[in-house]
Amino acid sequence: ISLRDSEAVLNKCKELAIEGIVTTSSDVAVPTLAFVADKLGLKGVSPEVAELCVHKGKMRNALHQRGCAVPRFEVFESEPNSIDFTPPFVVKASDRSGSRGVSIVHSMREWREAFRVAKEESFSGDVVIEEFFEGRQFSVEMISNAGIHYFCGLTEEFFFKGEGGCEKGHLVPGRLSDELTEKVISTVCRALDALGLHSGPSHSEIRVSDSGECCIIEIGARLGGVFRNRLVQLAYGLD
Repeated sequence: ISLRDSEAVLNKCKELAIEGIVTTSSDVAVPTLAFVADKLGLKGVSPEVAELCVHKGKMRNALHQRGCAVPRFEVFESEPNSIDFTPPFVVKASDRSGSRGVSIVHSMREWREAFRVAKEESFSGDVVIEEFFEGRQFSVEMISNAGIHYFCGLTEEFFFKGEGGCEKGHLVPGRLSDELTEKVISTVCRALDALGLHSGPSHSEIRVSDSGECCIIEIGARLGGVFRNRLVQLAYGLD
């Protein structure tokens, strides 16, 4: 069954008489997850929250409007004649995961090709262009229940220099001082509240500058990927 076929997944879940529903690794399944939870009266993200969490432009708008730090960004439905960004900046398909349609643009000669790739990958057709926030990247695994957020693990993510896309390595726990770890957790909790993500797992990506400034990159209403979950279990003892 396709993860995007909400009705077919719902029918299978009814057949199985499920008690709960979550997803891991991919944001593609999140709208279906929310649809099933809503139809079966289960705890989970609402369809409205799911839409915010899978569309990078809508997510950034919601976070920005509620005072959360995000990179400067613009959302485009079609290729503009010009853009007000200086390299390096990031071009992203609005609603894909696994770094599909994501490029870091290092020269203005590259941005139109990056836009074309992102446009082709985008389900909605929207493309997000955002500033590249310098700093180390971390992911934060959380579980939320009734609006209370519980910290599960901090992962430091590694990239080849000058590259975007998928990270090439993980270190759990990530290398941050206790003070900065608390600041990161607090920043993520504010972002979860801003999105209305009050129930279920979340996988947040955040960058921390050398001066300790925190900037939310993305938040997924899901568990991290399979290796992330194994690393969290090994490092923190949480399944």
